Amino acid sequence: YHLNNIKELLPFSTQNLCYSPFSLMHALLLLSHTANDKAVQELLTKLNLDRSKMQQLSQQLIKDPSIALTANIFKKELNVIDEQFKQLMVKLFQIIPEKLESAHQVNKWCSEHTNHKIPTIVDDISDIETLLISAIYFKAAWKYQFDSQLTTDVPFYGVTGQRNVKMMRITEYFQYKQTEDAQLLKLEYVNTKMTALIILPTQLDQFNSALNLSNLNAGMQVQQVILELPSFKMETMLELEEILKKLGVKKIFEEVDSAKTLGGTMAVNRIIQKTFLEVNETGTEAAAVTAISEDEEEDVELQEMICNKPFWFILQSEGVPIFVTSYVE
Repeated sequence: YHLNNIKELLPFSTQNLCYSPFSLMHALLLLSHTANDKAVQELLTKLNLDRSKMQQLSQQLIKDPSIALTANIFKKELNVIDEQFKQLMVKLFQIIPEKLESAHQVNKWCSEHTNHKIPTIVDDISDIETLLISAIYFKAAWKYQFDSQLTTDVPFYGVTGQRNVKMMRITEYFQYKQTEDAQLLKLEYVNTKMTALIILPTQLDQFNSALNLSNLNAGMQVQQVILELPSFKMETMLELEEILKKLGVKKIFEEVDSAKTLGGTMAVNRIIQKTFLEVNETGTEAAAVTAISEDEEEDVELQEMICNKPFWFILQSEGVPIFVTSYVE
């Protein structure tokens, strides 16, 4: 997912931000099936996007009872879409393209597929011929729930100063590890393969560097930990065209030869992602929509992990980051 590059290109270290690398890649996967030209080849190569692996991951997420993953194609002229392409979309994404008629129509679809957490994604469709859209929604309860009676107002020391937050508290056996640059802890949910990985950098100047493959894939041991974690809710909107261009993906913004699938050549003009994330005593709720428009246990000493300073909150499915969140202010 190019997190090493993207963490430098998005303002994770200066503001609270939730980004879904999976939602973006799912939307780009959909786009990649519309053509087999130089633009799509550049997209696949520059992002190292393995379509078969992405498809496998998508199928894995669809089977997870805590996740709703959907996609759609909205197009003003439906009769020009190739019949074989329609069949492929049904097979791979369970999509039946819809006639693009209004922003309200698209926003209603987004709202319904994110449990009304993302009610709008577009304001105007007058300059949009085709809209490719991906939505993912996740809601699950903690395996070990926080006692709300233990939640207190305490200071959080963020990048812009100090403010009071609702700090949850639990003492439990968790998968935990202390590395050179951070404390790591994995929170489990009920009835899902999704987990939440918390990365708490030791020093503020290690914030970005602490999000690395070593920490994401670190082997942990079950230890008894006193965990203090803020309850929070955040919504983020990201324009991702410039991010992709900086990663070397440029041709899709010039021309995509989708004549054989969508009935004409087009160019991507906007890639928008909206996310919603809520973490509280009972569990986590998260949603993302990306739209592409074309014109064994061991007794050890008790550990403390106090998240009263900037930290990463990563929602993963079997080690693959689905949502990446920075909580810094």
